[in-house]
Amino acid sequence: MGLLYSGFVEADLSHAEAGPELGCYKVTRKGEELMRASAARRIKCTTAQSALDEFMQRVQCVNDAPTYLYTVVKVVVFGSFLCRGSHLGDLDVAVELSSRIPFRGNWVEIFRQHAWNSGRSFRTFDEEIDWPRREVILALKARHRSVSIHSWFGFIEMEKAPDFQYKVLLLWISISGFESLGGSQRFLKDLLLRIS
Repeated sequence: MGLLYSGFVEADLSHAEAGPELGCYKVTRKGEELMRASAARRIKCTTAQSALDEFMQRVQCVNDAPTYLYTVVKVVVFGSFLCRGSHLGDLDVAVELSSRIPFRGNWVEIFRQHAWNSGRSFRTFDEEIDWPRREVILALKARHRSVSIHSWFGFIEMEKAPDFQYKVLLLWISISGFESLGGSQRFLKDLLLRIS
């Protein structure tokens, strides 16, 4: 009952028809923040800024290296980093990846071959075809325990407090696709300048 009294969970009234003996609960915003919290030691803002700069360098390296089957197309930083306290829990970033291989034709065989060429062992077919994505995430993380990488979908769907802040660090738009929608390179350049 400590979670209930501490405000980390609350009764889930959508399951009231099951009766109170079932004890259905749902996680509150405070509980979600606890789930996202890191148990790692707190870090200084300067350390977090260094970690972010290094992270963005790794993003550039991944995007420049044709050996990776995914590119990083979106990066945002959010959480305690933007509040500018003296110490932070961790550096929260969300990334969206885009496959360099179109998901048609023989993409599964290309992904599996890439996995086999890595020299790693995989227990399942799913692990094999997920390896190219996971490889990029591991390269971005670079065993840096203060960096917490979230999926783009997770970032978009997470419940956000009214004072939630984030900063866009990378927004990659295909020029050819953008122009086909009636955009121009000048507009895109202006947009990217405003974001950075």
